[in-house]
Amino acid sequence: MRTVTKSRLSWALVAIVGMPWFASAGEKDKDRHVGIEEPFLWTIEGPRTQSFIFGTIHFPDQRLIRFPMVLDRALTVSDAIYTEVPMDFGTLAQVSVRGLRQDGRSFKDVAPPALHARCAKYLERKGLQLEALGQFKTWVIMSQIATAEFAQQAATQPVLDSAIYNRGVKDGKIVGGLETIDEQISILESFNEQQQLEMLADGLEQLEAAEKKGERPLPIQLLEAYLEGDDDDLEEFLLRFMDLEKPLQKEFYDKVLLKRNRIMAERIEKMIRTHPDRRHFFAIGAGHAVGKQSVIELLDDRGYKLKRLDLDESDKIR
Repeated sequence: MRTVTKSRLSWALVAIVGMPWFASAGEKDKDRHVGIEEPFLWTIEGPRTQSFIFGTIHFPDQRLIRFPMVLDRALTVSDAIYTEVPMDFGTLAQVSVRGLRQDGRSFKDVAPPALHARCAKYLERKGLQLEALGQFKTWVIMSQIATAEFAQQAATQPVLDSAIYNRGVKDGKIVGGLETIDEQISILESFNEQQQLEMLADGLEQLEAAEKKGERPLPIQLLEAYLEGDDDDLEEFLLRFMDLEKPLQKEFYDKVLLKRNRIMAERIEKMIRTHPDRRHFFAIGAGHAVGKQSVIELLDDRGYKLKRLDLDESDKIR
């Protein structure tokens, strides 16, 4: 009999620092936020010019792509725009292929029956069918569960990262990615089947628990924290459900967040030094931009001058 041990992995960490290419979209939640109130946007001073780091959230929502003036200006003046991975059709098609099982089994074959039933019921409540995902690997199911609250917008709205990348393409800018698809997927697939099932079960339990308490759905709470733009509140929300004393959680946190932070910081520095006259715009998951050992902190430690811009500081952009 297949069993799954609890690991208390935060679904929120999957949603905001996980990979943007499998984020689904959903019924728009009506709340007090009309757009991004304080963008997670920093200037970084290079040897000769100014570049930008912007923390995104891997959700599709009309409010996210209603860019405030300070963000719009940063995009306008930039010469090159980089998301975590290139958000073009070819790259996204690779993800679909890599996410399919090649072992002749389905999710139903590998998941404990109780977990499979819970996943099916949860997705059904969000307007999705688990049967449609049955041939995908467990890490794909995990990503879909984390973002299923937004299931109804997928056909009409891009995730924020795609909107930024497409803006760069439309404006004729240099576009690219800080990472490759192979690098991102290899991190997820470094966890074996049992570990992935443990992480999936715990993330689902957190989402179900909020529903039972009558709370606003956790993804909506996360989206609100992002729109409000308080970095301390966002970091606290991301880590609320985690126990880094547990080996599996610590491994996931180190690989998906901290290791990638170091890689992104190194590559951002290299691009700025290699092209000192080019104004770069780097869009990364906001979880990589806040807290200890974040990309922002790592670049600051390397001697770069960074400043977070307020909503009304378009004049600080040169």
